[in-house]
Amino acid sequence: MRIKDYQRLATQSFVDKKTHSLMGALYLAEETGEVIRPLKRHYFRGYVLDKENLIEEMGDVFWALTQIASAEGIDLEEVLERNLQKLQTDRQGH
Repeated sequence: MRIKDYQRLATQSFVDKKTHSLMGALYLAEETGEVIRPLKRHYFRGYVLDKENLIEEMGDVFWALTQIASAEGIDLEEVLERNLQKLQTDRQGH
């Protein structure tokens, strides 16, 4: 799936900028903890990594970011492109 398609489909229930931006931020905080849980159980407690759960929770994090980006008029493809540029610059020691 293309990022632009996901951003369009994930925000079909968009109500208003303030609601979706704040809801996305709150949901992002909650779901980040949900991503940590299966990793913590695997690496610190010796459980088999529950990849299905990890994928589901990572999707929820991406959904939350999409809500914020869409509410604020930010294209997710631009976010990803700029992040790669930043990472390349960081690797070069600048």
